Amino acid sequence: MNYKLAADVVRKLRGSDNRMVILQTKDITGLFTYYYSKALFMDQKNLIENLSKNRVFEIENSNNLSALSFKDENYIIFCQTFEKPDDNIQIFDIFKQNNFIFTSTKIVKGVKISLLKKIKLYEK
Repeated sequence: MNYKLAADVVRKLRGSDNRMVILQTKDITGLFTYYYSKALFMDQKNLIENLSKNRVFEIENSNNLSALSFKDENYIIFCQTFEKPDDNIQIFDIFKQNNFIFTSTKIVKGVKISLLKKIKLYEK
């Protein structure tokens, strides 16, 4: 798995507007962080807290995803490894319920990186 390239892709997708990043599964958090930000990686004691402050969140399954707030988000970068088909359906349903659609997906040697965009619903 090429976490270095995956981290580079996420940095480019994130741009200057500090888009939310979600990592699934928790198994990739350490390796991803090493290539994404060595400063964050070096502080292992506070890794999860520091990632959260930087709007990078780890999830294991759809239950963890449900606990996150997407209210103020327009874009989400979603990184997956070790996908489970049943859980994927529930995850996609959560994004759909929050008005997010998948706009693009790139697979970087073992890491699936998707960009989701919130669609605006207009009332008549």
